[in-house]
Amino acid sequence: MRIRIPLGLWFTVLTLAVAPPLTANDNSVPFVLYRGFSIVVRGSIGGIKGLNFIIDTGAVPSVVDNRISRRLGLVGQSDQVSVFARTVPAQRVVLPYVDVGPVHATGIEALAQDLSFIERSLGVRIDALIGLDVLGTRSFSIDYAGSCLWFDSLPYGTEVWSPIVEGDSFAVIEIELNGIPARLMVDTGVKHLILFESRAPGLFAKNRIQSEKVSSNIGGKVQLKQVRPPLAMMGHIPLAVGSVFLLETPADLSLAIDGLLGVATLKPVRVDFDTERRAIGWKW
Repeated sequence: MRIRIPLGLWFTVLTLAVAPPLTANDNSVPFVLYRGFSIVVRGSIGGIKGLNFIIDTGAVPSVVDNRISRRLGLVGQSDQVSVFARTVPAQRVVLPYVDVGPVHATGIEALAQDLSFIERSLGVRIDALIGLDVLGTRSFSIDYAGSCLWFDSLPYGTEVWSPIVEGDSFAVIEIELNGIPARLMVDTGVKHLILFESRAPGLFAKNRIQSEKVSSNIGGKVQLKQVRPPLAMMGHIPLAVGSVFLLETPADLSLAIDGLLGVATLKPVRVDFDTERRAIGWKW
């Protein structure tokens, strides 16, 4: 069996930080934002409390650090993780339960991986990447202005709603880039808009490559090409997209998406994940 990649948070840069002293109440969970995009909250897995979770809507499935898997005595099943055109060995485990504030999810099938490279990048201990396979059982909001996750009761003031066009444990929406529809995974685990170069070869034909850099992900090193941001529209709302990178991918890439929409690149005040409407709301 081959599992899809945990897409989020594989593009990070070194920084230093202090672990956040977080607590939760009945329907909210405070978070600390690292490097302007990485959301870290406190939670528990099994009987282990006080863990640091990254809220990563691009993690498919959720990922637990090997240390935690060993402490829980989980027996893993060998598998292969597909990272674009590459495959890497992985261990598939079942988490007895995961608690994030009011969310209590049981029997979560996850990947056990070494997350130390993310710890080194963010400067804080990371015990798991928690995706929509855990959080998507109920509606929630990411309140960037208040540094808090809100569950169940979505606030008012949403400016635009984007229908989720694909995904159960992940969310894909469609926006226009230079007038061309693009299907993008909504990903809180990456900082930028990352587009798969093979998906729309004509989209950036007139966009000059501004720079190139090498980033590390779970499958090794990848080459990213920075391009001038396109004219982006979400329905009738123009988007001020920050940095945009192209990721070289094979022409026969099997993923049914065109790239990753790093939520933070749009600089929203709040993002709402509405499970009943199967839509994502945005407020700036």
